[in-house]
Amino acid sequence: MYETHFGFTELPFNDTPDPRFFFANACNQEAFATLCYGVEGRKGFIVVSGEAGTGKSTLLRKLIRDRAPRLRAAYISNSLVSFTELLKLAMNELGLPAAAADKGTMIGQLNDYLIRQLRLNNVVCLLVDEAQNLSDETLEEIRLLSNLETEKKKLLQIVLAGQPGLEQKLNQPNLNQLKQRIALSCRVLPLEADEVGAYIDMRLETAGYRGGGLFSPEAVERIISCSRGIPRVVNLICDNALLNAFATSKSRITADIIQQVTEDLRLSDRSQRIADDDGVNELKRAVGDDTFRPTRRNIAAISQESDPLRQDFDYANPNRAAQPVGFDLPKGKPRWRARLAVLLVLFIMAGAAASLYSQGVTLSVLRDHIKQLEQLADIGRKDRLIPSANPTPVPERQEPMESTEQVPGPEMILPSERPVNDNFAPPPDENLTS
Repeated sequence: MYETHFGFTELPFNDTPDPRFFFANACNQEAFATLCYGVEGRKGFIVVSGEAGTGKSTLLRKLIRDRAPRLRAAYISNSLVSFTELLKLAMNELGLPAAAADKGTMIGQLNDYLIRQLRLNNVVCLLVDEAQNLSDETLEEIRLLSNLETEKKKLLQIVLAGQPGLEQKLNQPNLNQLKQRIALSCRVLPLEADEVGAYIDMRLETAGYRGGGLFSPEAVERIISCSRGIPRVVNLICDNALLNAFATSKSRITADIIQQVTEDLRLSDRSQRIADDDGVNELKRAVGDDTFRPTRRNIAAISQESDPLRQDFDYANPNRAAQPVGFDLPKGKPRWRARLAVLLVLFIMAGAAASLYSQGVTLSVLRDHIKQLEQLADIGRKDRLIPSANPTPVPERQEPMESTEQVPGPEMILPSERPVNDNFAPPPDENLTS
């Protein structure tokens, strides 16, 4: 649509694995060299991993194009299939019509084809893209295909390309035999910040653009911030930016156009996202959550994750280790332990208070009973004493002072004070009766 407006011979930012748009940076060149060495050296299993959109499919397509016609490749892009279906697709790619649907028959037919190609000094390679979607059973049966070999050479070279989930899957204990057969492994990484501008220029030149400065430096910086170096995202942003500039009759891509495109695509600015993440982490620190991971700071000179300050390092003089301090900093404990300790102390204090309260009530009740008993004892003594004409008033008992004076009890009543009973008769005298 916009090819004529900018002088392109084709669309420069199509999302297709065209090997002509292969970006030969250091990482991609190393991955391609590893792939070529493993296939041409007949190493058997090779694994290519990388995040989505980093160019794995383009790498495989470049291998097929550059090593043809000596390389006979079966490229499988649909990995959501069973092993039998995958085998049928591979034979179809190799130009072998399946004689029967039986798996054993197809493997025998494939073995005959591999032997013929070995005699012609050709290399047969099975390339499975998006291999992280393969089931464990399919991966195990693919491993059995590597048994198609001679005494000296592997007849079939197998390349598994997938996202980082493929590496995690291959680390499973049940796939240990497959992992042992992996001879080579390489990884495709996102573009560095200083490589995004060169990547855009390479694609523009490959598409026939002969001008200069189509994307302003500010626009490239914003693309770097929003794409995180993923080539597929860079292609998406640049393609929409060119369409926007064509619709508004502009001949150059500015930062404002990239800003509008990223907002339409809902691709937030990476620097703003990092600032938001740092704000969340600061909030977690304030509430005592130490489970968060360190974040990447928005500093161009620092690419590693930020670590806590070390007490044994002199940051003012990095070449000299700091002297150990003479005291130990208190080690922080998890908040749940502190809360549990506080609850335990409160529970003990509440129990002690309840015990003291119950003891206080018991003592008061016992004191009332003692007073009642003392009053009853005083009434009993008054009833047993002889009434006098002028009774002496008994002084009231004072609670605070202890009297040393003994109150006469029943055993201390004097003989003259014994009560007189008219009906009382003395016991008979034994001498008189005798």
